[in-house]
Formats: sequence, C-alpha cells, structure tokens
Amino acid sequence: MRDWKVHELADNEGKWNLNILANLIPADILMKIAAIIPPKDEYGNDERVGIGRNNCGFSVAGMYNNICCHHEVEDNNMWRKAWRLKVPERVRTLVWMILHNRLLTNSLKNKMGLSHAMCEYCGDKEETTLHVMRDCPKAREVWTYVVPLSLRGIFFMGDLQHWIGFNLNSNSQRRGREDWSDFWALSCHCLWMWRNKECHDADFVRPHRPVRHILQLSEDYRNAVLNNSVALARNQVVTMIGWSPPKPLFIKLKTDGAYKDRQVAGCGGVLRGCQGEWLGSFAKWVGLCSAFIAELWGVVEGLRYAHQLGFRKVELNIDSEAVVRVLKDGTSNSMAGNSLLKHIRNLLAMDWIVEI
Repeated sequence: MRDWKVHELADNEGKWNLNILANLIPADILMKIAAIIPPKDEYGNDERVGIGRNNCGFSVAGMYNNICCHHEVEDNNMWRKAWRLKVPERVRTLVWMILHNRLLTNSLKNKMGLSHAMCEYCGDKEETTLHVMRDCPKAREVWTYVVPLSLRGIFFMGDLQHWIGFNLNSNSQRRGREDWSDFWALSCHCLWMWRNKECHDADFVRPHRPVRHILQLSEDYRNAVLNNSVALARNQVVTMIGWSPPKPLFIKLKTDGAYKDRQVAGCGGVLRGCQGEWLGSFAKWVGLCSAFIAELWGVVEGLRYAHQLGFRKVELNIDSEAVVRVLKDGTSNSMAGNSLLKHIRNLLAMDWIVEI
C-alpha cells in the first residue's frame, strides 16, 4: 500500500472500503476516517486548509490547538474566573490544581508507584480528583445539602472539566450573600483538607455540620477583606513642594540618610548655588545603624564637605524633624547620637555661618 492513492481506498460506489483498513488501524481512528467524505471528482481538487482557511492565516500553534481541540477563548475564560474568585489565595491555588487535575490523589500516586489507587473511605472506588471532590459519599454529604434538587442531575454528571465549568459559570446565589462559585471553591478546599487530615491525623474528626463550617469560613474571609479595605482607605492629600534658592552669597546644603532591611545604612547630600547650579555632592556608607543616625552622619559629612570646598555661608536643609530638633537642643538619647552631635558642634564653631 506504500504507493496507493487515497481514491484507491474507496469502492466502486464511492464509499470507503474499510475492510482494507480494519486490521491495520485501531477502531477509534477507523471511525474518524468513516466520518470523512470520500474523494470524488465532482468535489474538486484537494486543498491544504489551516486556521483561517488560507496560507496567510495559518500558524503551527493554531493548527496544533485545532488538532488538540484546545479552545483558547473558553480556556482563558475558565482561568480568568478561577483567579477572580473571592476566596483566600490558597483556595484559588487549589482550584488551579483541580483544573490541571494535579491533586495528589491515590489514583495519581498509584501511577507513580507510591500507593494503591482506591479511595480510603469507599474501598472499592478509584480515588480520582472528581471522586474526592464530588462522588465520594463524604463529599456528597455536603453537596446534597446545598445543591437544589432540580440541579442535582447536572451537578453529579459529566467529567471533571464539565463539572468545573458548571460551577465556575453558575450565577446562582447562596443565601443571597456568596456567589455559588466562591462557595463551591471554598467547599472543595475544605473537602481536600479534611481528606488529608483523616489520612495523616488519627485524632482528626470532620466538623459535625460541614456546611455551617464552610459558611462561617466564608463569612470570616468576607469580614477580613472588608476590614482590610477600611484600614487601607486613606484620604489622599496633594502637597505641592519645590526648591527655594538660598539667600545671596549663600549656598544650600541638602543632606539625607537612610537604611535598608536593618543591614546597611548610608547618607548623602548635594550643594547648590543661588541659581540652582550644582556645586558638589557626596555619598557615604555608614554601616549598620538606624535611619536617625544615618541622618546625623549626613549632616556631619555635608558640613565637612562644604567647608573643604571653601564655602563660608551655608543654609543647611534636613528633611527630618527629629534631627532638626536634636541639633537645636544639643542632646540625643543615644550614645552614637551624642558623639555625632559633638562633631557637628565642633564644625559649627568654625569660622563660617551655618543656618539650619
């Protein structure tokens, strides 16, 4: 058959001669061939057809998705709804794993050679993701209590992806407060958590009223989100700031200090003239200290630098009220602060004018 043409697989009536391929091709592929219209002269010549039905619209990625039946729009909507659930982050992560069918159930562990595939509770049923979340009697105990009788036929039918899509796309409300998709996701997280605790903790007992327990968790999360939004709500105030030039014959020295992660601190500053022109700048690493000490180091190094450059009339600007107050009072509550203040007093006592 190496040199056969496609039309040679059709009989005289123009139908596929499947008897030729019956022993060569699996039955499922044979049925796919049977669904294709056999070639005929009146059908015209064969054409290469891809995504977009022309060469310009063809792409390898698009053809791959088409062959694998990957519906990009539907998949994106599914992921978008999963990550927008109004539940804790760990619950959204669990839903992501369910969508990927990556929960470490006994069925998956059995494929890894780590465990048997049967459910610990049922004993005679394979523990898949869908079994843990929906079909196990312990899961049905929750769902039959909350799923309306009219929807149970749809809820308990279909494969995993159909079941996920049904619950994520459901617009029904749970007692007028939670979206069904949020309640469903939180219930799945509780079922999976309870299952794991029963397997690894001999003293664990499931809540006597599981639905009420899930509803309480949902209420607690909703209150936490509300309190967080209230705590973060702040009135924004816009303050216009700008640089003002020094007095005639003076230069302006602006210093600052900072520390990061309680590991490193530094200081720096810049000198400008009456027209805003740059006259000099400096920066120094001062080791491990507080932001307050780093600010004082900025004053010390800034005054030294200005004096070395020969400036004798200086306006000193500091953005820390605590440092300004300490400089005017002449005392600090720390030993390092008092030591730096001594250096600053010696610098201020030299032959020049410094205005703070």
